[in-house]
Amino acid sequence: MGMTRYIGYPLGEYIQHWLSFDKTAKKDPSSSQLPKVFFLNLFKEKAENKFLWPGFGENIRILQWIVHRISKSAEDTAIKTFLGYVPRLNSMNLTGIKVDWDDLIAAPKPFWVNELRIVRKTLDLIIGNSDFPKAISDEFFEFGKRLSST
Repeated sequence: MGMTRYIGYPLGEYIQHWLSFDKTAKKDPSSSQLPKVFFLNLFKEKAENKFLWPGFGENIRILQWIVHRISKSAEDTAIKTFLGYVPRLNSMNLTGIKVDWDDLIAAPKPFWVNELRIVRKTLDLIIGNSDFPKAISDEFFEFGKRLSST
């Protein structure tokens, strides 16, 4: 919220511009150059304020998984969740590092219910209802449905 006054372009229009790339890709999928998008949280912490992922040079393991994920089927490398696909334990190279895998990939429902509410409220404040892209509103709705069915 602190950066709101520095956004020099109407955010709803800006988002709509990026969403327009998908329309081009749907018209001619063979010419699509849309990148695969992956989300991660390198700063997820345990209760003791210790990071779950070691970070730094170990982040190459995440990139290895992404390359493997792009070249293989989802079933081989990932598990589908309400968030999307998360790595299968056997598809990540964890040799020589100690991580709590269950904590690392956990997606607590109460956290995501609150996150969905906060993000939507923030975007409503910044964008406003009149300029809010329908595709984003639809995604919030679909995410909420996936979340409530878990």
